[in-house]
Amino acid sequence: MGFVRHRQSERSWDDVEPAAYDHPDLAGVERHDLIAGGDGAPNYHVRYFHVEPGKRTAREHHPHDHGVVIQRGRGRVTLGDEVHEVGPGDV
Repeated sequence: MGFVRHRQSERSWDDVEPAAYDHPDLAGVERHDLIAGGDGAPNYHVRYFHVEPGKRTAREHHPHDHGVVIQRGRGRVTLGDEVHEVGPGDV
């Protein structure tokens, strides 16, 4: 994989088009693929999600691990069968 660099401004990333989900339950969620297959990383992805208050991301099972970083606000993260309330600064 080569070097990939994106700069963030408020809610967007340079050179990265946000993708909206088609499912109505996911309205208000944008996905930004910062590193993906097109960057020479077929098995490694870094994504930034903008999630409007009261909305959620997809709860699909994936055959790979995920990391979650919350920059602003609070949310719930599901790990296996456990749900955790998280926000900036939580450990």
